[in-house]
Amino acid sequence: MPKKTARPSNSDTFHKRFMTVTPLSKCIALFFFILLPIFAFVIGARYQRVLDQVMLYQTIIPTSNRVITLTALDNGMTKYAQVGDTLQVTPDGAMKASLMSSDEHVVKPDATQSGLFKALKPGEVTLSGTLAPICRRTMPCPQLIIRYSVDIVVK
Repeated sequence: MPKKTARPSNSDTFHKRFMTVTPLSKCIALFFFILLPIFAFVIGARYQRVLDQVMLYQTIIPTSNRVITLTALDNGMTKYAQVGDTLQVTPDGAMKASLMSSDEHVVKPDATQSGLFKALKPGEVTLSGTLAPICRRTMPCPQLIIRYSVDIVVK
């Protein structure tokens, strides 16, 4: 009678099948241990570059372009603005404003039009001056001059 040979057990087959080093297993190991970390590093570096450009863009270019109107009723109050905002002083009625900024590096008067100020950088300033009536030569003019002051906080 022929002799029976011992069959390999299932665990031996499994071990041999999945624990043998083959060219395919070497390529998979190369990918996971060498190429994947390098690939992830390159993607992360590009993402950081994009974030840096976005932050630079937000810091240099004004984020706001609102017009904030200041009236005679705002006398003695604190107003909040953002970098890039325009502050427009429009006194009520027939009044004209003559105002100055306490720090022209933060809020600067517009050279082309009176009563306009531009918020340039974060800080705190006071716009102060006077409100006086606009008088015509043909009418009597009350000499009513109002002291005007508004605190501006630029963020």
